[in-house]
Formats: sequence, structure tokens, C-alpha cells
Amino acid sequence: MKIKNAVPRVVYLLLPALAIGMFSLVVLAPHIKWSGWASAAQIIAMIATLVTLVGVWSQLAVQTVVAILSTAQQTQIRDARGRLFVAEDASGISSLPCSSEARTNQWTPEWKAAADEVCQNWSSVAYMLRIDPVARFLIRPYIAKSRRAILKSHFIAQPRIADRRITSKGGQEDMWEDFDWLAELAAKRVQPNEADAWKIESSYLLRLRQA
Repeated sequence: MKIKNAVPRVVYLLLPALAIGMFSLVVLAPHIKWSGWASAAQIIAMIATLVTLVGVWSQLAVQTVVAILSTAQQTQIRDARGRLFVAEDASGISSLPCSSEARTNQWTPEWKAAADEVCQNWSSVAYMLRIDPVARFLIRPYIAKSRRAILKSHFIAQPRIADRRITSKGGQEDMWEDFDWLAELAAKRVQPNEADAWKIESSYLLRLRQA
């Protein structure tokens, strides 16, 4: 998604503020007649403040979108995703056990490093969207267009994610949980037969949609 495509969506955010302002003028018109121009000026100032606040929030959201797109398209991150996808095609690592114990682990250090980098990146992207609903509104087309990269990354990395969440091994239960949230959003955008073409298990996709 390009930034210029997000600009019209910012306009949509300003329209409700203007509508509220016009509604306020209609409702408060009788009071303006009795109270004079001072009250009218106060109302206009309030409306202007509201529109300004919405405009500032929208601009901050656009900056968040810029940061997200910049982060997601870094060469280092794209390369890590590529290594993860190649490993899945060659070795089916999504079905291999990943552990810190050599006895049960079948993931190579390179696969773990790639998964860590990709999961951390998508989790950071998701966190920015979760705390900024305006940015989330603006970037919805990007989530839809990136659904393959998001879902394949999340699906392939499942063994690594599970391993990093084992608290008894020094993990953290909510590790990369924002990535889970992003995958759930992307899962709702998947078209018929796409999951099969991407070699993503239907049970995994169903679980995300029901979350």
C-alpha cells in the first residue's frame, strides 16, 4: 500500500468531525440567538478545535503507517522471510519440533534466527496497529494485500513460537502475541483455495478465524 492511497482515508476521518460540528450548530442555534455572538464564537472555536484534533491524530496515524511500511520492507526482513519460506519448501519445518534441547530439536540455528527476526518484525508492526485505531483503519488494504506473507510467516514459525513461550525454559507466555493478532486479521482476508495454494493447513486457518 502506498502512502498516497492512505490520504483519501484520512479525509474520511475528517468528515465525521465536520458532521458533528454542523449538527452542534443546528442543535445549539436557539441558544445562539439568545446568548449573542460570544456564544457563537465559542461554538465555532470548539468545532475548529475538534477538527484540528482529528487532523493531528490523522497525521500521526499516517506517520505510523509510514513507519510500518518502512519496517516491513527492509531488505534484512525480506531476506529473513525468504529464508523461512525456502526452509519450509525444502524441509517442511512447520511440522518439525523446535526446542532448546538437542535431543528433541530439529530446527537449525539459521531457521531459528530467521523465525525470530520475522516474528519480532510482524509483532512490532501489529503492536503499532493495536495501539493506534486510526492507523489500523488506514492500513487495512495493506493487511489484505500482505495476507500471504503474514500467514505463511506465522504458520511456518509455529514451532519456534511455541518453544519461545515455554516459561519453564526461560520463555514468555505472551511472546509475539501481537503477531497472533495480526495473523487473525489476515486470516479473515483469505480467499477460497488460497490456503491450499500457499500450503497452509486448513485447521490452522480455522483456528485463527475462530480466535
